[in-house]
Amino acid sequence: PYIGLWGRIAIGILIGTGLLYLGEKLMAKYGPYALGISSCGIVILYFSFYAGSAFYDLFSPAIAFILMFLVTVLGVLLSLRYDSGVISFIAVIGAFLTPFVFRSGELTPLALVVLFSYLALINGWILTVTKIKEWKGLNILAFSLTAMMLLIMIKHATQSGYPLVFLVFSTIFFALFFYLPRK
Repeated sequence: PYIGLWGRIAIGILIGTGLLYLGEKLMAKYGPYALGISSCGIVILYFSFYAGSAFYDLFSPAIAFILMFLVTVLGVLLSLRYDSGVISFIAVIGAFLTPFVFRSGELTPLALVVLFSYLALINGWILTVTKIKEWKGLNILAFSLTAMMLLIMIKHATQSGYPLVFLVFSTIFFALFFYLPRK
C-alpha cells in the first residue's frame, strides 16, 4: 500500500499528461472546459517536476529546470494552438518560477549569466507571442515579473561583486521592453 517517492512523481506526471490528453480530446466539443483541463495538466506537470527536485531530491535541479522549461515550451505551443491567453498566462508564470528550482547558495558570474540569459529568452518569447496574438496583458505580466526578479537579484549581484553582469542584462531588458507598443 505504500507509494514510494518515484511513484508519487510518476502519478503526478501521469495525471498531468492525462489531463492534457483529455483536454485535447474535448477541445472540439467543450472548448472553454477543455482549456481549463489542459491548464490543470500543465500546472500539475510543473509541480511534479518541482517536487521531484525540491522535496524528494529524485533528480538534480538542472534536470528539473530542463523538464520545467519543456513544460513551458509545451504551454506556449498549446496556447498558440488553441489561441488561449489563459494557457499562455500559466506558461509565463511557470517560466518565471522555473529558476527558483536552483537553490544553490553561492552566486557565480556564470549562474547570473545563465539566469539572465534565460530571462532574456523568456521575455523575447513573450514579446514575440504578444506581437502575433496581441495578448497585451502578457507584456505587463512579463515586465512586472522581470522587474521583481531584477529587484531580487540586484542585492545578490552587487554583494557578490558582479554588478557589471547585472548592469548589462538590465540594459538588455530595458531595450526589450522599450520596444513594446505604447498607446
